[in-house]
This record gives sequence, C-alpha cells and structure tokens, in this order.
Amino acid sequence: MPLLYAFIKRRFRVVLTQKSFFIFQLAQPLIWLLTYGLSINNALSKAFEEILGTNFLAFEALGLPMLFSISFPLANSLNMSLEFSLGSPRIIRLLSSHDWRASFILADVAVYAILSLLALFELLVISFPFGFPYSFSLIGVLSVVLVIFLSVLFTYSLAIVLSKVLLSVSSYVSLLLLPFFLFSGIYYPVMYLPRLELLISAVIPYSHAIAIIRYFLLGYKASQLGAIWSGLFNPITQIALSLTYLILFSFILLVLASRLLDKLGTWEVLF
Repeated sequence: MPLLYAFIKRRFRVVLTQKSFFIFQLAQPLIWLLTYGLSINNALSKAFEEILGTNFLAFEALGLPMLFSISFPLANSLNMSLEFSLGSPRIIRLLSSHDWRASFILADVAVYAILSLLALFELLVISFPFGFPYSFSLIGVLSVVLVIFLSVLFTYSLAIVLSKVLLSVSSYVSLLLLPFFLFSGIYYPVMYLPRLELLISAVIPYSHAIAIIRYFLLGYKASQLGAIWSGLFNPITQIALSLTYLILFSFILLVLASRLLDKLGTWEVLF
C-alpha cells in the first residue's frame, strides 16, 4: 500500500506539471459540446428523442469522457521508456523486493480514471441547462466508475504492450486511436453503421464501455446494446456479457503488461 500511494502521488505530480496538455484535454470536449454538440442537438433533438429516448447532447456527453480514457494513458505512455531507463521507477525496480509492477500500473490507472470521471462530471454539469435526462442509482454510479476504471486499465496496459512491441509509439498514436474513435460510438449511434462496420464496433472494448455507461444513465434504447449484440439476449444478459468482455480484455492486457514492464528500459537502451 505505501508503494501504491507513492506511485499515485508521483503520477499526480507529473500530470499536473503538464498544464497545457491537461487544459487542452479538459477544454476540447467542452468546446466541442458547446459548439458542434449544441448545433447538432438543435437539428436532431426530436429524432433522437423518438428513436433513442434522449436528446443528442446527453447522448454525446456520455461518450466524450471515453476520449480521456483513451488519450490520457496513451499520450503519457510515450515517455514510459525514458522513465524506466532514467527515472525513479528504475531505482524501485532494482531495489524493491515487492511486486511493484501491479502497484505501478494500478496507481497510474487510478489517476487517469479519476481524470476521466472528472471529465464526465464536467460534461454532465455543462449539459444540465440543455436538458438533463439522466437517471442515477447506486448500482448505476458504481458501474460507471468500474467501467471507466476498466477502460483506462485496458488502454494503459495496451500502451505498455505497444511500447515493448514498437520501438516508438509516438508515430503510431493517431493511427491507433482512429478506429477506437470512429467505431466505438463516441459520436453517433452505432445502430446505423453498415453490417461490417457494426461487427468491428462490437469487437472494440470501448463500444461496450460506452454502451454500459449510457445504459445506466440514459436507458436501454440509448445504450445501443441491442445493436452491439445484434438483438441477441435480453438487456440484463447483454450488460453482463459486455462487462465480462471488458473485464476479460483488461485482465489479459494487464497480465501481458506486467510481464513486459521490466523490459521497457532494456528495450530503450538496446535500440
């Protein structure tokens, strides 16, 4: 626990020193929501309410925080090799007799999950004057927190794996983010995608994460779970399957990342 706490404090300090990046990441979805989001909401609000039971702005506000779950961990992972070659994690790795890997990963995931949840809260507050169709329950709130945590864990673990597999992740970041953004349903209902693209969307874990969040805060119609699972199973089974799918992918990548974590510094030095 002391090691986990130390890693959390360390990551918060690092993130808060990146003021321009931090402000940009917070301002980007806010600006988008108050410009493009409002204009589309005015144009499509009636259609959205008839088909999905909610307005476009509320639908969009629950998708945009997923940008944080993807962009924050991936962007900060670009310096990971340098950290492990020259930074304090190298010293801890060499001196600690404990399994520090889990503490390191979970600390960073906790910080990025908190930032993603803050973004979600920000967008919920901003969208309040334009209609607030959200419903809250203890199970729903806890489920949203869990899904955000799993999404960040998936992204962060994926970044570690990519840092080992690829010599330089930076040149591939935009390419890697593109399918996640396009097919996960952040910006639109996936039910209108062509069949092949809908299958791609159903494979991406973020589609399931966003669907679960929308299910608990907006309802089943807005969640798009029916489209993701092609109308198979009842809503409760779909939720259970989507959550299991997200947990499974996150766990697999966490195991891979933990095994590769020690080798990041060596990889950087060798090449």
